[in-house]
Amino acid sequence: MTRVALALLAVLSLSGCFSVSTPPDERTDFARHRLAAEEALVHVTDPALSKADQLEWARRAVGHADRAIELEPERVEGHFYRAVGMGYVFERSNLSAVGRVGDLEQAALRARELDPAFEHGGPLRYLAMLYWKSPAWPAGPEDAGEHEVIEPLFLEAVEIAPLDPENHLRYAQYLFERGRNDDALRELRAAREALPGAEGLPAHERKQLEDEISELGAALSG
Repeated sequence: MTRVALALLAVLSLSGCFSVSTPPDERTDFARHRLAAEEALVHVTDPALSKADQLEWARRAVGHADRAIELEPERVEGHFYRAVGMGYVFERSNLSAVGRVGDLEQAALRARELDPAFEHGGPLRYLAMLYWKSPAWPAGPEDAGEHEVIEPLFLEAVEIAPLDPENHLRYAQYLFERGRNDDALRELRAAREALPGAEGLPAHERKQLEDEISELGAALSG
């Protein structure tokens, strides 16, 4: 669900983005935790790792994200990586998300509030997927299954980052499930066209998107 920039560039890009009241040592500490959370999330999706190892990386991501939030609560990164990491923890463990989805949702909502364009519309795409895939309230969030909430989130993500293949693919999958095959095909084509130009994708994440694009294409042509 995240992209990893080159480590050096990621750290250097942070140098001018902090509050003037943030001490230099805390800026360095934030950069370290921010980058560590981002890198941990890449390992979570690596199919070469065991489920137990993926879970450990997800927990590390949440830990680093929490520390990033403590240091810079008004920056988007910690909140977004916390939401993504918590989702992976629930997915890769036997823990029930019931009663804790609210924490996950609040982290994603805060990320959206701070910067909806972060990670190619990541907070928007994440919330759309959360509301689409979660069970109905009270087991899931109140907006679970609310299509008047879900589709605008996908649309905003596509509008903010029209060259991001995952935005188009997730929206296409949603449209296909809704029986809107013509619209799904349009978004699928956009995803396929955008994928070659997507920069910063780890090889296993690119392969996953390629496979999902092919799978949906076969379903739409069947």
